[in-house]
Amino acid sequence: MEQVDLKKQFEEHGWVLVKNIFSEAEIEQMREKVYASKKSGHKGDLLSSPYLHTIVYDDRILNIVRKLIGDDIIYFGDSTYLVDNKQWGFHKDNPDRIDPKGPDWTGEKYDAIRVGIYLQDHINSPGGLLLRDKSHNLFPITAGKAFNVPVEKGDVAIWYLKTTHSGNAKLFRFFPGLIINPKYYQFVPEFMFIPAKTERIGVFLTYGKKTAPTQRFIDYLKTRQYGVTNWQNSNYDPKDITEAEKHGLKIIDMRAEVKDVEIEKLNLFHADIPY
Repeated sequence: MEQVDLKKQFEEHGWVLVKNIFSEAEIEQMREKVYASKKSGHKGDLLSSPYLHTIVYDDRILNIVRKLIGDDIIYFGDSTYLVDNKQWGFHKDNPDRIDPKGPDWTGEKYDAIRVGIYLQDHINSPGGLLLRDKSHNLFPITAGKAFNVPVEKGDVAIWYLKTTHSGNAKLFRFFPGLIINPKYYQFVPEFMFIPAKTERIGVFLTYGKKTAPTQRFIDYLKTRQYGVTNWQNSNYDPKDITEAEKHGLKIIDMRAEVKDVEIEKLNLFHADIPY
């Protein structure tokens, strides 16, 4: 897809799926690295993982991000992998999820985005990503047509933090094209769903720019237990910071800023921040 088409789709629909970015061999290697990182007990972000650090400044990902939001992109330690995660439910990840008058909806052009790499096929297998089309410009999480993103091995999905989405999609055995709100999964007998063929692994990274919307998301992460815990456990190798900057990515190291923050005093669940 040409650059102008990719950016146009992203801005109009709130998401893009870019095909065949990684080879099947690379995806299998990434799967092994995720397991190795998990086995090692590593608890920080991906850049601080000795197994997965290079994915943060992989040119193939950064080149796509630049096409979507422009140059001078930053990375601020919001990344992780999820193995066989069972959580689901439509939601947004931006700070202003309760107040439609918040800066995310009334301020400057939004540029905080999430990259998702799924290490298995999700066209005919569950565990993938549900999105609501064009929902990045719609405040209610019920707005926008829901669909299962047809992710195959090697693909990269990207969406705005304002785009309504749900992880771990379930697919119906007899009606694979039928999408229901994930909150109703619990009421459907398990035999009605297609079983998973392999353990589901997703790798997720957040990028942005030095703008008010991205800074607001960073400020929001400072109020969340998971965000600060991640930063406190992320110790970067200076060589990785240098290497990332060679690839045109600015690294914002949050560890020193939050090293003395008491996690139990932060929000476990979402709460809009002031403006």
